[in-house]
Amino acid sequence: MKLILKIFLYVAAVLVASYFLPGISVSGGWASVEGWKTAGLVALVLTVMTFTIKPILFVFTLPINLITFGLFSLVINGALLYWTPHFVPGFLVGTFLDACIGAAIISFCHFVINKILDED
Repeated sequence: MKLILKIFLYVAAVLVASYFLPGISVSGGWASVEGWKTAGLVALVLTVMTFTIKPILFVFTLPINLITFGLFSLVINGALLYWTPHFVPGFLVGTFLDACIGAAIISFCHFVINKILDED
């Protein structure tokens, strides 16, 4: 049950990022079924990219990550979010800065969700 709730809230985090940032757009918006489907596909693609591409990028950028005390991870997450519209029709990211800010919003929401749901 927790897994389904986490997935639902991760989709909601994508919609929150698209709501607050004009540079990120989900077709249909948060109030339509199409918007929730698109956000679900975005969450799925981001999850797959996080488990496959992110570790490789993290290893290659380890020195920069150490120098910036891990803050370069936000740039990596932004890059993954910036590449996502190539795989998801109906999802648009304007600039790389929008992607980095959106990734920070999604990461913060994901952190809060995990802290709330993992407290037993």
